[in-house]
Amino acid sequence: MDTQKNKSKIASLSDLENICEKLITTLQSEENIYLELVQEESAKKDAILDKNSKKILQLTQEQENKITLIDKKEEERSELIKQISRIMRPNGKIDKLSDLADAKISASIKERLLHHSYALKELMITLKNITDTNMKILEDNRKLFETIIEELSGEETIGYGPGETKQRNKKSIFVNQTG
Repeated sequence: MDTQKNKSKIASLSDLENICEKLITTLQSEENIYLELVQEESAKKDAILDKNSKKILQLTQEQENKITLIDKKEEERSELIKQISRIMRPNGKIDKLSDLADAKISASIKERLLHHSYALKELMITLKNITDTNMKILEDNRKLFETIIEELSGEETIGYGPGETKQRNKKSIFVNQTG
């Protein structure tokens, strides 16, 4: 009977390590996609500053395709974590990868899992920061153009003209036409 339990534990441990390897591969794949997103978001920043709407649109469409891939990878990751959870804690669940610290898997696998999970998290934070900056630049540009339009279309009364009619003068605004 003990031999059967030991074989079961060995099989479970082997299964656990195989699933962890699949999880590492999934995390690496997600890292690569996020790295591409970070590069595209950086390129989008340049396009925003250059006011190149075609490039902004192209990059946004490419990013939307990558987000679809990320959704699939997140589903894979979630399913693999559920599988790990069933093996490690049949009555409970694993909430985060650092919970694997007490698992009886090799130190190398634990280290790689944690490394890739932290690297992925850092890329997500980097992407969020660049995206926030781009949104701020876009908002500033929008406000600038609204102000310019308001100033160009607004009326300013400067006094009365001949025959005591109001004379209007549009304000002059200098606009940088580069790009």
